[in-house]
Amino acid sequence: MNILFKTMGIVFVMSATLSFSLTHNRMLDNRKQELRRLYSLLLQLKSEIQYMNNPLPEIFAKLSIQTKAPFGIWFSDMAMRTEDEKAESFSAIWISGIEYLKAQSALNNEDIEPLLELGERLGNGDVATQMKAIDYTLLHLENNRKVLEGEMEQKKKVTLTLSLFLGTMIWIVLI
Repeated sequence: MNILFKTMGIVFVMSATLSFSLTHNRMLDNRKQELRRLYSLLLQLKSEIQYMNNPLPEIFAKLSIQTKAPFGIWFSDMAMRTEDEKAESFSAIWISGIEYLKAQSALNNEDIEPLLELGERLGNGDVATQMKAIDYTLLHLENNRKVLEGEMEQKKKVTLTLSLFLGTMIWIVLI
């Protein structure tokens, strides 16, 4: 009976450590995909401002239809709040939208920081200033994506190795 409990404990511990490793690796994959989607969406935002000369609420509504969560919800909320005449300033709306995005996406603080800076420039000033701000944000997002891709395989291997090592050490303690 004692050996049965130890065996079950070993199986549970190994399953938990493997699950942790897979969850962490899936989060890295999600971050990479979301960085690519965000890059693409900001390119669309740039072209809508530069070539179509559409107002921001209309652009946000259009982008919300074209993408899925969390970006679709983010753009939809931004569209509704910027159209509301009683709403707070665009900067405040943008910051609260970024906070939502930070909570609901796999993006980290390094990815969110350029978006916060973009909110200070977007909707203010001339089109050239807005284009430069979007280009600056795109540059940082692309750099973050390249760094992540360069480190991703190594991080995945380290996470898997450490979780299996931890599981094995706990297994040895249980025996």
